[in-house]
Amino acid sequence: GLQGVVSAWQPDIIHVVQDAPYAEAVYNSPIDWSRHKFMITTPVDGVPVFPPWIDLFAHADSMLTISHFGVEAHRAQGIRSLPCIPGVDTNVFYRYTDAERLQLREMMGIAPGAFVLMTAAQNQGRKAIPSMLKGFFAFTQDKPNARYVLDMEPISPAGWNIPMLCKQNGWDAGKLIFRADALRHGLHSLTMRY
Repeated sequence: GLQGVVSAWQPDIIHVVQDAPYAEAVYNSPIDWSRHKFMITTPVDGVPVFPPWIDLFAHADSMLTISHFGVEAHRAQGIRSLPCIPGVDTNVFYRYTDAERLQLREMMGIAPGAFVLMTAAQNQGRKAIPSMLKGFFAFTQDKPNARYVLDMEPISPAGWNIPMLCKQNGWDAGKLIFRADALRHGLHSLTMRY
């Protein structure tokens, strides 16, 4: 495991670039932290930041986050972090033209003027997926063409059974488009789905 890798390589810095629970798992590993610097780069999804994560961040020798929002959220809870803003390679990522966007909507069976909401994330229990669905379905009661693109798995052992949530709450699961649906229709990149 991780301890074996650290023992073999003896890195000066162990840098976790991932959500806070992963940094927590690394920090709680049987590693002699007096011999290695601990660095974290993690996003901030909302405030206040979960207090045990703030406690973890206080142990980091260096703390980065991917937004100015995150820097301010950390500062408000006594943690100094620096921004590490994700870059975009404009040779790879570009905005689709209106005509291209209409073509992608057509491939997915989405009406040209339909309201579309998207969430690109892992289906995890810590995500407020039931609340997001509730808000979407309340807002779109009078919008039969509205679609919610959920770039995730519909059922996750570590998260939610979204079709069952829809069934339990009487929501129209036909308004949902999952990653697998998009892949099946040829939208193979996140850029295309977005």
